[in-house]
Parts: sequence; structure tokens; C-alpha cells
Amino acid sequence: MATPYAAATADHESLDRLAGGVRRVLLDSTQTDGRLAMSRLAAPAGTASVHPYPREDEIFVLMRGSGIFWAGDQHFELSEGGVAFLPCGVPHGYRITSDADLLALSKPGSPGLAPYAAGADQHETLEWLDGGLVRILLSAERTGGRLSLFRSTASAGSASPVYVHGREDEIVVMLSGSGIYWVGEHRYELSAGGMVFIPRGVTTAHRITTDAEKLTVTTPGGLEAFLRRAGRDVSQPRPGGWRISFDALVRAAAAAGQTILAAPLQADDPSSARLVAA
Repeated sequence: MATPYAAATADHESLDRLAGGVRRVLLDSTQTDGRLAMSRLAAPAGTASVHPYPREDEIFVLMRGSGIFWAGDQHFELSEGGVAFLPCGVPHGYRITSDADLLALSKPGSPGLAPYAAGADQHETLEWLDGGLVRILLSAERTGGRLSLFRSTASAGSASPVYVHGREDEIVVMLSGSGIYWVGEHRYELSAGGMVFIPRGVTTAHRITTDAEKLTVTTPGGLEAFLRRAGRDVSQPRPGGWRISFDALVRAAAAAGQTILAAPLQADDPSSARLVAA
């Protein structure tokens, strides 16, 4: 059974790569019972990788720079903010065309899914709590239900309710800013580059302490159904006075098969964290 895990930037194992690149291991498969692995890659222009007979789905998010990604006979040119889903069973790879910073995920897969890629301006975007934004980089539909991938912004002071995922593991990478995560009996303070792995069935809450940007993975996928029910599609006109109330979150969670247990915790009230550890 997987257990909660968190690591700061200084805790990530760093490995030298060809052409002077560096791979930092954020999460290896042993920490997730083989469900997922995640790395962050510093890749100079000209770096390339080819997997002729892959057994895993691979996902790349370009945090900076540009590259060409291919799967079978499909080629995708992506720049900062782009995402590529390269399924198993299809020969695939990439070549970096300008110095890049990538987040790379791998997950056991089964053949039959179609490759997918999207640029930064093509992601479905939702307004979320306290004016934050959630961009749906990959939905369950794109990955055959195997995972969902989100990139979000959150302002200082914004907080989640106390919740528990009954079916999904959740992985959060703090791209910038800082926050407190309560995961079962653990309390983690995360800053830029830190990450936390939250296994399914563990009660959780978080509070953002400085303006932040995060990357979130849930596996299996499908959490976007909850986000869409509670959030607002920014491509549509904004109703006057629109906001997400706690009651609206509870209703959206129930309709999407999620569980909300209590209102947000206060960062300076240790006694409230017992709600999570209980």
C-alpha cells in the first residue's frame, strides 16, 4: 500500500544526462506502488530521446523552451506551456530545439490510445477558488482514464476544504510560491520545487501561504468532472458576483463521486489538523 510522501527541491535525486542535461527524480515508481513516476529535466538544445518499443505512456510538460515530439507518424511542435501525451505501443520520442525545462511523467499503459498534444493557448481553463485558475492539460478522455493533469494558480490565503479521494492518488508539484499540506497525520510545508504524493483514501487539506502555481496529477483520471461542476469556464461570460461557496463545492463533489468532510483549515491552528489525521 502506498504511503504519503513529500520532498523539497534539495531532496530530489539528481542524475547527469547526455549533452550536459540534468534529471531530477521527483517521484519514483517504488513510492507509488508502480502507478507513476515523475522527473524534471533540464535539457539543452539538441537533446533527443527515442523509445522504439515503449511499454509505458509518457507525458511531457514544457515549462520553458521548445521541442518537437513525435509518436508514430505524428509530429508536434511545442513551446512553453505545451503538453504531449505519447502512449505506449507507439514508437515515440522528442528533440529539444531550444534549452528546455520539462516535467516528465511515465505510467504503465496498454496499447490503443492516440497521441495528443496541445499548446499553452489550447487548454480548457476554469476559474477556481478565490480567483485562481485551473488549466486542464490532460483529461481522462485523452489518457483512456489513466490519469488527469492540471496546472493551476492560487493566491495567498486560498485553501481547500478537508477532503478524501476514494479512488485517485494525487501528486502536487509546487512550481512557484508556497503552501501547507495536511495529509493524514503529516503536515508538509512546500515551496517552489517541492512535491507531495497523496495516496487515495487519505484525508487531505491544503492552504496556500504565498501566491503559487502548481502542477497536479490524479490517477486514475476523472477529477476534472468535479472541477467543471464547481468552477467556471473562462471562455464564457462571467456572471455578476460569481463565486464558489463551500456548499457549492460539497454539491459538486457529491455529484462527481468525491468526498468533502469539512471546511478549510487555518494554517496557524494546529488543533484543526486533527480533522485530517483522524
